[in-house]
Amino acid sequence: MRDADTAMYHAKTRGKARHEVFDADMHARVRDRLSLENDLRRAIISNDFEIVYQPIVRLTTGMCVGFESLIRWTRNGETVSPATFVPIAEELGLIDALGTWVLQEACCTFADWQRRFPAARLDCITVNVSSRQLIQQTFVRVVQQAVHRAGLKPADLRVEITETALMDSPGEAAGVLRELRDFGVKVYLDDFGTGYSSLSHLHKLPVDALKIDRSFVASLLLPDRPAIVESILALARTLNTSVVAEGIESDVQARELERLGCTHAQGFLFSRPLTTALAEAVVMANQPLGPKADKRNRDLLYSERLKLQQLDVDPVRQEAGAASRFARA
Repeated sequence: MRDADTAMYHAKTRGKARHEVFDADMHARVRDRLSLENDLRRAIISNDFEIVYQPIVRLTTGMCVGFESLIRWTRNGETVSPATFVPIAEELGLIDALGTWVLQEACCTFADWQRRFPAARLDCITVNVSSRQLIQQTFVRVVQQAVHRAGLKPADLRVEITETALMDSPGEAAGVLRELRDFGVKVYLDDFGTGYSSLSHLHKLPVDALKIDRSFVASLLLPDRPAIVESILALARTLNTSVVAEGIESDVQARELERLGCTHAQGFLFSRPLTTALAEAVVMANQPLGPKADKRNRDLLYSERLKLQQLDVDPVRQEAGAASRFARA
């Protein structure tokens, strides 16, 4: 009986109108899945998660203007991918509690940085939202409460939703997004170009920015690349929306995006997702990230050498001191 139940459970997880033959591996997989579900329930009750923050930079300067908040979960000493546990949280009806916690924590942390480091001029924190969260009747109120509780300006919060998720219930989702925009929150369409939204739908949706998927950014390195990035940028200009490129890993990609007119980007070239403490250090430093930081250091060294030459001081002898000063800058 237990083995039959296991086979039935496995068949249900793989879709409707299916049958599965029981084997020992199936039992092990179901047992592991149930253990994961139980641990996830406990983790959500105790908020046993971490939020990391990936800087979003202005391409022309390399300066950090905001962050994307990303959830992480460590289970029994090992990191569990959000691609694994977020869908399970949705299936179990736990995504609302998890999403609310992430939203509240990200808003409070970002508002605190804005208050303590005004010179950094941070202007956006983005929070990923699932389609199930979005269509909940209480979602707009949850967002409003998180913003007010943190003392954050609504315009500084960006809600990110994937193109595919938006198409699950386009009419219902559009209504919720309009309410959010009326409140002042901005809407970002994540992984743009990988889903199935039609231009007619996109034109009607209240979207403030398109995020270019990393797969399209990677194509910028190909010799005979398709003009997908150019097309997205042209579409954004037509729709009067902003663009953020994701997954920037090389200076070549960054320079090409800047040449094409993309204004903002994020990726390992500038920074990996950071713990709260490390992200705060980036805000406190208020310095360019990525290649612009390297250029600034070269410019500072050149400037120091000119000053020393004008003062008739040996620049080679003083270079170590100059280098240490701009390294701390």
